[in-house]
Amino acid sequence: MNNDQITEHLAAKFDEWVESIPDLALRNLIIRDAYIAGGAIASLVNNEYARDYDIFFRTLETCARVTHYYATNVLAKGTVSKHAITLPNQVQLITHWWGGHDDILGQFDFEHTKAHWNASDNKLYIPDETKLAIRDKTLRYTGRSRYPVRSLVRAVDFQQRRWNLSYVTLLHIIADILKLKIESPAEFIKQLGGLYLDPQEENELEDIIATMF
Repeated sequence: MNNDQITEHLAAKFDEWVESIPDLALRNLIIRDAYIAGGAIASLVNNEYARDYDIFFRTLETCARVTHYYATNVLAKGTVSKHAITLPNQVQLITHWWGGHDDILGQFDFEHTKAHWNASDNKLYIPDETKLAIRDKTLRYTGRSRYPVRSLVRAVDFQQRRWNLSYVTLLHIIADILKLKIESPAEFIKQLGGLYLDPQEENELEDIIATMF
């Protein structure tokens, strides 16, 4: 897809979700603060299937209002966890991590995930370095990940999907892992799960890791 097609696609996906919310005040907050970021845009650039669409919010206020809406409205179709709200249409609302796109994207682990679409102006932003990484399908580790164990798991997954993974990138991730002090199963689970660990995954990991400590 070209940029115009991606913009149109993301706007339609976003509008489909927002229009399902009858609270107009909440809608306005969402439109003001929301942006789509992450791997979905990279998939669309390469004409591939986007597995999910991560929507972030700039303020704690909007995160709290959105969470309250889905936690208290029995008609709202969404699964609320401590990390995110998962909707039926492949949309994931990130509610435990908020901030401007520079702050959030600056903490992403791979360069190709650093594009974003902004709801308030309906514009797509893809930095040149990000576009190059996407086009070449090359994993470029940023070194800013809070969860390098999860980054290692993601790197293997991307390699299986025919992304290019160099030894330098792999060693960079391993070096960051060696800096960690993981002393309990809970810390290991948090590292493995990263930002998006859902309750079922957490339970499965707890059973596996229980024998390792």
